Amino acid sequence: MSSSSVLSDSSSSAESPDEMLEKMYNKYKKTKNELPKVVLWNCQLTELPAMLQESHPSQFYRRVTKLHLPNNPMLFSPTTTTTVGTTFQLAHFRHSLTELNLSNNQLTEIPIGIADLCELKSLTLAHNSISQLPPWFFDSSICRFQRSLTNLSLESNQLRSIPTEISQF
Repeated sequence: MSSSSVLSDSSSSAESPDEMLEKMYNKYKKTKNELPKVVLWNCQLTELPAMLQESHPSQFYRRVTKLHLPNNPMLFSPTTTTTVGTTFQLAHFRHSLTELNLSNNQLTEIPIGIADLCELKSLTLAHNSISQLPPWFFDSSICRFQRSLTNLSLESNQLRSIPTEISQF
């Protein structure tokens, strides 16, 4: 893992994800470099950390190219404000995010909030409970990453069949 990554397991770290992201930001704010990867693993997130929100004054999200959020099922729980298919929004990452990992989050469907990520090259949705690919996934007027996506990981889901439209990627 690169030195600019954030790895957090809430059971083994005294720092919150926001505190770790703040440290990362302070380290890199003087450079023009993009951050290679932000990993927030098993953090019991119920929403994106403030540092990754569009409203944060630092606009830290503009430097994030790879975002890994595995093992954070509450981020997608119907009881949180970031419910799958409704308000889980990543549109503010539309021109920066090239890699997104949402593995092991008990997803039953692909969050439509990822559709705006026009630079996305790698999407990992492994180890969830996804049973089908939604129609918007194949609609280029909705799904902006169709031309850029080179890696799609869907292993260990509940897919019964792979639509023939997958060949357009």
